[in-house]
Amino acid sequence: METENLDQIKQRMDDIKPVIAKLQWDKEHNQLNPGKLPYLQSLEKEYETLIKQVNGENTPDSEVLEENATL
Repeated sequence: METENLDQIKQRMDDIKPVIAKLQWDKEHNQLNPGKLPYLQSLEKEYETLIKQVNGENTPDSEVLEENATL
């Protein structure tokens, strides 16, 4: 994996991790807007995919990154 690509993946992980944490906190405290639940789920799935990529695992879910890249 190219260093530049790895840096982009890590940057995306750094960007979405606090958003996920906030939304998870809201969910755990019954304060999550029901309309945000699909957004939380998609971010969690993207984060898992990014972790797999950083760890060098092949992922067929790479389209998730492209789909969420503009969120």
